[in-house]
Amino acid sequence: MITPGRMLLTIPAAFGLLMGGLLAGSTRAVPFAGGAFDIDFVTIGNPGNPNDSGGWLHHGGVDYVYQMGTYEISVEMINIYNADTSSIAGPAITTDSAYGANRPAYDVSWNEAARFVNWLNRDGGFQEAYQFTTSGGNDNITPWVSGDVGYDASNPYRNTDARYFLPTEDEWYKAAFYDPNKNGGAGGYWKYATGSDSDPIGTSGGTTPGTAVYRDGVNPNPPAPAAITNAGGLSPYGTMAQSGNYFEWMESPGDGGQFSPTGAGNRQIRGGRWNDPHGAGELSSSFAVGDFIPSREDGRVGFRVAAAVAPALLGDFDNDEDVDGADFLIWQRDTSVGSLSDWGTNFGTAAAFSAAVGVPEPSSAVLFGISALLASFTRFSASSRRRPLNP
Repeated sequence: MITPGRMLLTIPAAFGLLMGGLLAGSTRAVPFAGGAFDIDFVTIGNPGNPNDSGGWLHHGGVDYVYQMGTYEISVEMINIYNADTSSIAGPAITTDSAYGANRPAYDVSWNEAARFVNWLNRDGGFQEAYQFTTSGGNDNITPWVSGDVGYDASNPYRNTDARYFLPTEDEWYKAAFYDPNKNGGAGGYWKYATGSDSDPIGTSGGTTPGTAVYRDGVNPNPPAPAAITNAGGLSPYGTMAQSGNYFEWMESPGDGGQFSPTGAGNRQIRGGRWNDPHGAGELSSSFAVGDFIPSREDGRVGFRVAAAVAPALLGDFDNDEDVDGADFLIWQRDTSVGSLSDWGTNFGTAAAFSAAVGVPEPSSAVLFGISALLASFTRFSASSRRRPLNP
């Protein structure tokens, strides 16, 4: 005889097999350039968190949910951008590929990184984040002004209707150092983007928690930057290499300054680098550099991409902007997360902002199978409440 406990284990397993590829939709990998590459994003929640009371210039407070690229942008992604000859192609970006295609793109200026971000938006059918009024690949942007659709007086560099963008310093800092579970769930900041106040353990590559790609003075020095998916332990939110590997561009003006009306003002960088001879100092929350002009191509600096989050979708219990089998499994573990009828109504639907990303529509056979499983689960749950467990 099958006990109720065993039945509850077999239903998710059968459901997972039935859903097949649709379960993969619960990941945050977004395809670009016709599937030539994916960018993985993690959701940065806990809106309204305070600024760090330590650190430098007290950053990190963000009052909205957004997404941060899990990894740095790679040389291969820039190569695919440069090879594009379609109607959405942009001017060429220069980068150094001495360490391999799966390593972070470096020697890329802020302006070139902004060109790449605009291309991602065009590829998805979204508004460009940055306004270029000249054609040179390393020309400065022209900030948005009052009267432009998507203008935001608090940040005239970024168009608010864009899906993808370079992170502000607050967005970058929160993804790196904030931990909503610190201090008994009250939230707080760590010194390093490895979820620790202790210096990271230096490594040449790997994903061991508490490690970072840099010279720690104890372990062998990294001979090169690590591949973007093999560059140390994760931050509390799940980003990699925000401490170590390469410094990264931010959207924000340098040194906490004002937005430049010409777009030529300095920009901020953070994160440290793989070959820094000074130890962990550059990797920490208290270190930033704000005097890099946006046209500067520097061998120490790469970048990552952030993204806006689509409006909430009923039944999307894991907040990954589509309603799929993974959301059902979450509901089954904790029915208080929301309504199963909402899940059934919106199954196979992607949130409006991410329509260009796409979620495959379920076939009638899949829907029939889901309905049968739900019916079985509902009948079983009711009957299990009416009879005692077997001894």
